[in-house]
Amino acid sequence: RLNPLYLMDRLSRRGWSRCKVVENVLAEVVGSSISMAINVFGVDRVIEVDTTGMSVHEVVNSIINYISSGRAIVGVVDWLDFLDTGTIISLDQELSKCLSILNDQYT
Repeated sequence: RLNPLYLMDRLSRRGWSRCKVVENVLAEVVGSSISMAINVFGVDRVIEVDTTGMSVHEVVNSIINYISSGRAIVGVVDWLDFLDTGTIISLDQELSKCLSILNDQYT
């Protein structure tokens, strides 16, 4: 997991379209990937790590430590509590506009 504001910056710097950035940021905010992982593998086989500010080496060590401990760790990241409501609403409105544009292109 990654702080959505960091994710937004990272994806924007990589040249991703604004719509794709917003889609991915909102997916991170609501935890869609962690939810899918839990549905596929079960809560006992999923490790959730906030990678914000961590190097690749630190992320790997964190994962190894969790695996070695035999503990599944889920529910440690809640971006809904972190971001203010206005930011989430703004992102949602942007995504709605993107989806509307896509819908118009295919109808």
